[in-house]
Amino acid sequence: MDLLAEHGADPMMMLLAAVAMPRRPVDRELLRRTDWVGIVYAGVGFGLLYAGLDQYNRLDGFNSGVVTGLLLAGGLLVIAFLVHEACAEYPLIPLRVLVQPNIAVPALLFSIYGFGTAATAFVLPDYLTRIQGLRALQISDALNWIALPQFVLVRSSCCC
Repeated sequence: MDLLAEHGADPMMMLLAAVAMPRRPVDRELLRRTDWVGIVYAGVGFGLLYAGLDQYNRLDGFNSGVVTGLLLAGGLLVIAFLVHEACAEYPLIPLRVLVQPNIAVPALLFSIYGFGTAATAFVLPDYLTRIQGLRALQISDALNWIALPQFVLVRSSCCC
C-alpha cells in the first residue's frame, strides 16, 4: 500500500502528459543534422572524467595507471568535443552562447552552488565521521544547525 501511495501520481502524470502533449511527426531533417559526433565525444569524455575522479581515492590517485588513463582520455575527448563544437555547422552546445552575460553568470552561480552543496553534503559529514568520530544520528543533528540559517535566509528573501 505504501508503494501505491508513493507512486500514485505517476500514472496520472503519464496520462496527463500523453493527453496534453501536442502530436507532431518526427522531424527527420532535425534528426539528420544532429551533432552525433559531439554527443559521443561529450558523453564518453565526461563519463571517463567521472570514472577517473570517482576511482581517484580508491586506486591511489595518479599512482594508478587506470586513474591516469581515465582522466587523460576523458580530458582529451572533452577537448576534442570543444574543438568539434567550435567548428560544427549545427553544434550540440553553441559555445558562443556561453560567453553571453545572461548565460555565463547563471552558469557560474550554478557551479558555485554545486561545489558548496557538495561540501555540505559530502565533505562535512565525512569530516564529522572520520575526525570527530560522530555517528549518523549525531551528524544529522550537526547538519540541522547548518541548514537552519539557510532556511531562514531563503524565507526572509522571499518575504521582502
